[in-house]
Amino acid sequence: MLLSCFLLIHSFGFGQVVDLTPYAICKQGNFVGLTEGLGDLPDTEPGVTLAEMVYDGAVYIPDSINGFALTVLNYPYFGMGYMREVRLPETLTYLYGDFGSNLRSFNIPKNLYYFYVGGFGELDSIALPIPEKENHRFLGWKKSDIETLIPGGSMVKTSSGEYYAHFEYLLDEPYVLKKEDILFLDGNLQECYYQGAKDIIVPSSFIGHQVKSIYDQAFRQNLESVVFENGIESIGGFGWNNISKIELPKGLKVIEKQAFVKNELADVRIPSSVIRIEAGAFGSCEIEKVELSVCLKYVSGFGSNKISELLFPASLDTIGVWAFSNNSIKEVILSKNVKVIEESAFFRNMIERVEWPELLVQIGAKAFQQNKLSEVILPKKVQILGAQAFCDNKIAKLHLPKSLEYIGAACFKNNQLSMVAIPSQVTFIGEDAFSGNPFLASAPRLPKPQIIGKSFLYWKGEVLIEKGKVERTEQCNSGDIIRDGVRYTAVFEE
Repeated sequence: MLLSCFLLIHSFGFGQVVDLTPYAICKQGNFVGLTEGLGDLPDTEPGVTLAEMVYDGAVYIPDSINGFALTVLNYPYFGMGYMREVRLPETLTYLYGDFGSNLRSFNIPKNLYYFYVGGFGELDSIALPIPEKENHRFLGWKKSDIETLIPGGSMVKTSSGEYYAHFEYLLDEPYVLKKEDILFLDGNLQECYYQGAKDIIVPSSFIGHQVKSIYDQAFRQNLESVVFENGIESIGGFGWNNISKIELPKGLKVIEKQAFVKNELADVRIPSSVIRIEAGAFGSCEIEKVELSVCLKYVSGFGSNKISELLFPASLDTIGVWAFSNNSIKEVILSKNVKVIEESAFFRNMIERVEWPELLVQIGAKAFQQNKLSEVILPKKVQILGAQAFCDNKIAKLHLPKSLEYIGAACFKNNQLSMVAIPSQVTFIGEDAFSGNPFLASAPRLPKPQIIGKSFLYWKGEVLIEKGKVERTEQCNSGDIIRDGVRYTAVFEE
């Protein structure tokens, strides 16, 4: 019985050429998998798997499937079939795969722009192709771990690694990206592996399919300018280039995290359709002027620039993490619907004045740390002040609203306060909340919390030592002096 099974299996193997067309999962010219993986296939003899069909044989992939030229092969699991030969389509420009330990024959498509092969079987070396591209001159190959370009035609050892073809673009106009330059799947531009022009145009569709989003880290080409065709809804992936000019598309809704971080942008106009700008989106550029969208609800992403003035739209409700930190802002006039200011939103500017919105509820940790505020009159709905929120300013006049419940550690540390009145709704005061105020006439005292439906018992004081560890816990009363290095939490009758 064992012998008959062995003969059945290998009658499909030795020397057989298997066309993968019937089993291929292809989307818009991308080979991304097999219908049954390497399991049982419905149109073979019972019990025969694709792995057994290709054992010691050859795999053939055609130039086109379902009417689309096959430009991308992104499937790393071929090696499980132990094939001896792989015949790849010459239309491929992107190759990512592992062809196992049994491989003895393998063709590198002539117009590849990118490839990564995890396993070349018994092959010791391969010849790098010399790709041709209209209006371009091929310069050479760049391997991930080698700085210099490798000439086309060179024989290289078959160690795993990424190879990128580098081109010189010959026309004096922006280059319009083509399907052969990118990994594009289900409306998402996942990667651009083209290395050539410095000024590009990103189309709104490829082979009839709309571009909905551009993924994080999709573009690392030392780009200098980018124009987007209208209709793209979400953009990421252009950080760490040399971009000094962008034209964002109409219809754009979200600018993703670090989308344009560390570029050379001096001014940015955000389209009116944008509703979110995520953390780091335009961080560490050269931006002096920004025009925000009139529909914007959440803004972050402009830290470490040269912004001195801001105009917030009425639609805005949240200013995000590190949104405008490390700039040159002197005055902040918050729009009326802002409810939340997140951590480090305005950290390290030159702010002397803030106009607060009546709907504001929360100010995050370090939100206004290291500025030049001399007066803080908070609006009547504020409930939470995060740790170090106003640390390292010049605050001499402070008004805390009755709604306030939480004062974070070092919240008003290192200012010029002469008196502090803590509202009776406060139930938490972090360590060193008011330390470093040399002009205080008398030390602030613990209030008697008055919370509807709760009966106050005492304050739990946690005396802290190095790295925030609690050395001991004490019971404190309302009216006691607030001491440095002690964290206070109100305790109520259960």
